[in-house]
Amino acid sequence: MMDKEFLIFIALIGLVIWFWLDSMRAHEAAVKYCKQACENEGWVYLDQAVELKKIWPRRNVRGRMQWRREYAFDYSTNGGDRQVGLVVMSGPTVQQLTMMSRDDGFHQ
Repeated sequence: MMDKEFLIFIALIGLVIWFWLDSMRAHEAAVKYCKQACENEGWVYLDQAVELKKIWPRRNVRGRMQWRREYAFDYSTNGGDRQVGLVVMSGPTVQQLTMMSRDDGFHQ
């Protein structure tokens, strides 16, 4: 028979693996979405990366707890500038995207 400490250890390892996989899935979805958003505007997605700025638990539309993550990314509107955009993910789903528009205003 396994002792309690070992079962707790296995459960914690499982939670860490789940969190890591969930984080990777959200990160990959954010990169893909930001790249597509820049291409749609005719802008350049710089560094091909997003940077995690904030993470917090939040209930989704079904009332289940889900991690909400805010990522920052860099893009260029004319090849000579560097702008910062933000994308908020709830799990692997985009909740909000904020980028500078062509008229120098922000859009979401």
